[in-house]
Amino acid sequence: MNAPQPTMAFGLTAALVGLALVGCASTQPRAAKPPGAQTSAVDSPAGQTAETPLWLQRLASWLKAIAEHKPGQMDAPAMLIGRTSEADLEALRTDFLAMLNLLRRDVERYGRAERIIYRDVIFTASDIRDLLGVTSQEAERWYVTSLLMRGAILHGDVAMLAVPTVPGLVGCSTQSVIIVKDGHEIGTSCSGIHWVQSRALLDAISPDPRKDAMVRQWYEATIAYLLQRTDYASGVPHIDHASLLFPDDPGLLFEHGYYHEAFASRHLRPAVDASKTDTRPASTHLKEAEGLFRRALEWNPDFVEACLHHGAVLGALGRHDEAAGELRKAAASAQGPVLRYYAELFLGDEEQALGRRDAARAHYNAAAALFPLAQSPWVALSALARRGGDRIEALAATRHMLNLPSDQQDRREDPWWRYNSWLNQDAVTRLRDLYRRFVTGDQK
Repeated sequence: MNAPQPTMAFGLTAALVGLALVGCASTQPRAAKPPGAQTSAVDSPAGQTAETPLWLQRLASWLKAIAEHKPGQMDAPAMLIGRTSEADLEALRTDFLAMLNLLRRDVERYGRAERIIYRDVIFTASDIRDLLGVTSQEAERWYVTSLLMRGAILHGDVAMLAVPTVPGLVGCSTQSVIIVKDGHEIGTSCSGIHWVQSRALLDAISPDPRKDAMVRQWYEATIAYLLQRTDYASGVPHIDHASLLFPDDPGLLFEHGYYHEAFASRHLRPAVDASKTDTRPASTHLKEAEGLFRRALEWNPDFVEACLHHGAVLGALGRHDEAAGELRKAAASAQGPVLRYYAELFLGDEEQALGRRDAARAHYNAAAALFPLAQSPWVALSALARRGGDRIEALAATRHMLNLPSDQQDRREDPWWRYNSWLNQDAVTRLRDLYRRFVTGDQK
């Protein structure tokens, strides 16, 4: 029985579904001064009027939006930034990072640099601190890391919440992408620019973003969001960048392997082939996934979800003895019905491949008991009986599957159809936890 295929984005795309996250109340940092408020604090070189330059007004407005945005909410600051063009966002980031570097340079000089010229405007160190909304003590203690993180969160929220749901927002670059559904191209789109902004801001964290646990958690949460929505266009550069920053993190290794496993799956191969953006065969993706899952387990042997996926990939590669061993470990430790369902279903496949029909039948029945209205275990039981020459049993299993109640669609859940877009800890949970830690200052 065919399952409905998800809509997928390849290349780079903004085809996302908005999340409804619960906002966390917190004490917001001081907002940057509104446009025009810098006039009295900024000296003008000869020939320059006292009016605040447009670039400085835009920077102040952007900083104000960062300060006022509530993580996880589609609020007015997110809408404002969502309407900003790619060129303006690039300019804002360039100016912001320049101001930040000037402030850091002043800190290193212990405040001896009294005057700083940037874009023909003369600043004092105090002017820059006022613009960024930090005190001299905060600047010296690198509290600007929080400002960078807040900016990354804002742009991530714009990409997840604002751009996909509100017509007229920009959110695009000049790079086109292909939208595929059921293996057929259904349109084109353009890439989201806000993920690029978020990554660039986090890269600026000093002394090293790789030593910041919250940066790692942000990547894990946002990659989970993109994988669950099959937005591989935005997910691939996200995964690639996270791999450079955190090459040995088990969670990120797992997500990277999850991507490769999905690209090799029968669910997604028609869409991958139709997009013509990835010409690597499924076997290549499976080998990549196997290595990444294995490395994740080397760093965290108790990572049950990685063990499950590792077993499934080993089976797809024809290494059935190894696959069965991994899946038995996963089944013994799995928490929750969905993980256990996958382990039992896949164990049935591996036992069947190894010629142990009775064991395979037992695992398929165990999967069916976990989700009584799911179709997949009964299809597997029918196929198992047919291969064994038992036509009566095969027909009975098929008849049972066809007679499952059709008026209880809300109960007729089969986790198999969500295997390539389901995570044990979903994106909403991860993002809520990230935002809660950020607003409470929990850096552990």
